Amino acid sequence: MKNEKKTVPVLIGGDLNAYSVARAFFEAERIKSRVFMRYKTGICSHVGFMKNTVNSELCRAEVLKRVLLDYAKAQVGERPLLVPCADWYTELLEALRGELSQDYYLFIPPYEVWRRLKDKAEFYSLLDERALPHPESLAFGRGDLGAMGCLSIPYPAVLKPSDSAEYWKYHFEGMRKVYFPKSREEAEEIAKQIFDAGYEGKLILQRYIGKREEELEVLTVYLDRTGEPCRAVLAEVLLEECGPTARGNHAALVTKPLDALSLSLIKMLKDIGYRGIANFDIIKDGERKYLLECNTRQGRSCDYLLAAGVNIAALMLADMRGERIEPCFEYPEIYWHSAPHESVVRHAFDKALLSRAERALMRGDGYTPFDDTAHCKSSPLRRAYLALHERRQRRVFDKYPQGDR
Repeated sequence: MKNEKKTVPVLIGGDLNAYSVARAFFEAERIKSRVFMRYKTGICSHVGFMKNTVNSELCRAEVLKRVLLDYAKAQVGERPLLVPCADWYTELLEALRGELSQDYYLFIPPYEVWRRLKDKAEFYSLLDERALPHPESLAFGRGDLGAMGCLSIPYPAVLKPSDSAEYWKYHFEGMRKVYFPKSREEAEEIAKQIFDAGYEGKLILQRYIGKREEELEVLTVYLDRTGEPCRAVLAEVLLEECGPTARGNHAALVTKPLDALSLSLIKMLKDIGYRGIANFDIIKDGERKYLLECNTRQGRSCDYLLAAGVNIAALMLADMRGERIEPCFEYPEIYWHSAPHESVVRHAFDKALLSRAERALMRGDGYTPFDDTAHCKSSPLRRAYLALHERRQRRVFDKYPQGDR
């Protein structure tokens, strides 16, 4: 009998993304994940399917390489599958690919394709080549600050980093995921603050499209090791997280069938040779839709895929083992929420979409990553954390109105 090595998922990250991926591995084959994170987090604590190691220096390439190589060397009879759970970890693993690929099965896209999609300016150029819609955007660097008055984007506008992974390395007071300057002077002040913090990439000034949660969608696509699309799930955003740095993270979603734009994006990924998971943010303006960005990894809300019957961990395991994955793009309508349902009801703008969510909840198709599943019930500390987390979330949603941009 052939001696098969035991598969061990190795996850890099410590937020809801890492928790959701570890949960998916456990749901798929009752596999426990080894998780490396920069600091201890409540969401990943006291969970039976995660074994956590904290190292505050993981954001440094040489430290991450040493930690991962030391771990691989110590494992006998195991085959580690390496999955990044944040943009900056994906970037580090792309840089370390050659030094890690002998010891790990790396679940990251090819470097050249990753490079083109992860930078928003490059991504918008790719969309232009394929006549796919995105809001009017202009990229500029530190040396262009004096010419911002000549840019044609009207105010209020959207201002955001072109390279998110690089941007989050330079923390400063008032840092946000995305900004909504109401004037050129405010945009210049924000841009100067970002550049002065150390960010050397480009910024994107983008036409503002009246943005509320009912105007947003998320599409997640899985392409296997041969580059064939095999899963894709589209969802409408019912609610976003609150707070300065959390804005933009999904807090409640309702799935819907794939549309023409989704099919075009799936074809684009296949044509450019993408492999792995791609996560698109989409905004609607009336009947028109626009692409905002592409994340070259599973999103923080990737648990919505598991809720819809798409276990990305099972797909990763099949890919690693060389198994064929039969394409399937059908899934049920489900309601997924990381925010307390009471907060969703209170703060969601789209009442029609909220009605769909509540009907899904009534028929048993409502899901949350904080459902106190059987493997957590034995931990009083876990139960206490979940209760505290829910109370904290309610307070945050009440403190930061969703309409406040």
